[in-house]
Amino acid sequence: MAGDSTESELVSVGLVENDPGYQEKIRAALEGMPEIGEVRAWESAEAFWRDPHGRGLGLLLLDIKLPGMHGV
Repeated sequence: MAGDSTESELVSVGLVENDPGYQEKIRAALEGMPEIGEVRAWESAEAFWRDPHGRGLGLLLLDIKLPGMHGV
C-alpha cells in the first residue's frame, strides 16, 4: 500500500541535546512518527563522537548551544 513504511525504509535518527526534559519531548515526538525506526540520544557532542552507534544515522539533530563542543 502506498505510504506504508517497511523496516528497510525507516529512518534512524540521532539527537544531541543537553536538556533532559527537552530531549525526552523530542524523542517522544520522533518515536511517534511511523517513518522513524530508531532514535538514539546523547547529552553532548563529545558523547556522540565517542559512541560508535552514532555512525550510519539517516538524520542527526544537534542542539547548537551545547556546553563544550557546540553543535555547529
